[in-house]
Amino acid sequence: MAMDLGRDFPQRWLAAPDHYRQYIVEELQRLCGMLDKEADLSAWQQEQIRRPAVAQPDPQLIRRQLAQHQSQASASAAKEVVAAELRKRFLREADDLIEQALEPARKALREWLYQEMQHMLQGSPGPSERTAISSNPTHTPS
Repeated sequence: MAMDLGRDFPQRWLAAPDHYRQYIVEELQRLCGMLDKEADLSAWQQEQIRRPAVAQPDPQLIRRQLAQHQSQASASAAKEVVAAELRKRFLREADDLIEQALEPARKALREWLYQEMQHMLQGSPGPSERTAISSNPTHTPS
């Protein structure tokens, strides 16, 4: 048998005072014990008479605790959204700074590659080959 406890049952359960939740769990355990085939119904009835009544939780208190829990959850979610936006903005700005810092190196590399290509096409050694040739005394030009 299914029982509809409502969509907000987990929030209501967590908002209930601990002693009341403990009472509910103990009561469910007692009921399960009573449903056992070998349970003594008269002993269970005597125990129920002897047991002191547990005060029911104040519904207003539960509503206040639930509202406080929900406001804390929404504040936490808002903090996460702000943190994600700041992280995204930081990474975007860091990427821009890196690009700006790398641009001069890219430009110098392009110029060097262009010069090397021009020298290769003309058949004369490029600046890097000339340096290698002049520093190697065993090299014989062909």
